[in-house]
Amino acid sequence: VVDYDRPIEEAILARKFDLVHHPEEFTDENFPVDEKEHGKKERKCKIFRIEHPTFSKEIIEAMAEEGYKPAVIRELLAYGENYPEAQRSAPIIALNRWVNPKNGRHRFVALDANGKDERQLQKYQPSEPLDEYGRFLGVAIESDE
Repeated sequence: VVDYDRPIEEAILARKFDLVHHPEEFTDENFPVDEKEHGKKERKCKIFRIEHPTFSKEIIEAMAEEGYKPAVIRELLAYGENYPEAQRSAPIIALNRWVNPKNGRHRFVALDANGKDERQLQKYQPSEPLDEYGRFLGVAIESDE
C-alpha cells in the first residue's frame, strides 16, 4: 500500500534507514505528488533484473511490455518499508527520473546497501548503460485506475 499523501520526510523516517545521502533534498517540494495520486492505494510491484549492461530506455520498454511503469519515490519507499531486507543484496532503483532544482542534473532514486550490511537511500547519477547488478522497481499500470 502506498500513501501518496504521506510527507516524504515521514516516509523516510518510518523506513529507519542507516544512512540517507543528502537528506535535505528529499522533500515534498522536490518530489511532488502527481495530481491524480492521493490517499492510500494498493499497488502491484515487480522487481525487474538485468543480466547485462543496458540502457534505462530498454528496461522501461521491458516493463511496459509486461504492463508496468517505473516506480516513483513514494512507491519505492513503500516497497522498502514492506520488504526492508530486499535492498541488502543489490540496489533497487526507481527509474522515474528526478531533476535536481539546484543544478538541473537528472538522478534516479535508489534503496541501496552500498556493499555494506545497511539500508541506505540515495540518488544515482544515471550513467548509461546501467550495470548488470541493478534491480528496478516497476508498478503495474492497471493499478492506476
